[in-house]
Amino acid sequence: MQAQALDFIPPNSNDWQALIMQMPKLLPLGGGKWLLLEDWHYTALDGEQHTVPAGFVTDLDSVPRIPVVYAMYKGRVYAGALLHDWLYRNAYPRNKADRLLVEVAELLDGISQDVAEAIYTGVHLFGWAKYKAKKHEELVVMDSVSAGSVATDKKAKWVPPASAAPYLDAINAAELKHSLPENLLARLLYQESHYRQDIITGALNSSAGAVGIAQIVPKWHPSVNPLDPFASIDYAAEYLAELKGRFGDWRTALAAYNWGQGNVSRAQQNHGSGWLSYAPTETQNYVNQITADVRV
Repeated sequence: MQAQALDFIPPNSNDWQALIMQMPKLLPLGGGKWLLLEDWHYTALDGEQHTVPAGFVTDLDSVPRIPVVYAMYKGRVYAGALLHDWLYRNAYPRNKADRLLVEVAELLDGISQDVAEAIYTGVHLFGWAKYKAKKHEELVVMDSVSAGSVATDKKAKWVPPASAAPYLDAINAAELKHSLPENLLARLLYQESHYRQDIITGALNSSAGAVGIAQIVPKWHPSVNPLDPFASIDYAAEYLAELKGRFGDWRTALAAYNWGQGNVSRAQQNHGSGWLSYAPTETQNYVNQITADVRV
């Protein structure tokens, strides 16, 4: 395919050169699809880092089809739409994804604050169906990316966010040590803490008393310091491997990590092979979202 990649530049920007460096490089594929040519990084105003990998295929469309809102959004928001689509498809918390849409639309796409807030209102109030649809949509990247050729697409390999970088060596080592599938521990830790520093350091704990990068409850796991992320990483890998050994498969092990071994055992005894449908919605989502991203 021969096509010209586009660097999108907001027309009302006073600093075009700076924005060129920050805008995603997108190649039109036809049929409303766009291909990201290079890894695109964005650091949010709250300090959280996001990376959309090269090869991600997007329709730049994750807002409800409300005429006025859609008209303000479509064809005017590119960087914000790219990140929003990536976050929706990775089941990132919806409210935060919607706020990031507004933030990036204002800062990079050059959308005025009043238009951006109108878009946010429409997405926030009426975008739940889009979120659910995107969350279950196949995530597609290209095998190889270049301006002149595009290889056959495939289901994407899940990519840890940039905020996971300080822990990836330890995570990879723990996965090898305890014979976990590639990226399973990394994806579990993302589900638990999103690699947020306020969670990792214990500044923010869960209502259930879970602490740190692996959201360990100290009273049930007194042998590890949950505020030591590297000790917690190895402990979580070992514990998950133990759960797999007890229950026989990774899906059940993940459910037990989230819900507890006793609860899973009782559910299996009471409901047989369909036990997961009787687990809390949180646990069902936990298992399904992780295994949608990591092959087990």
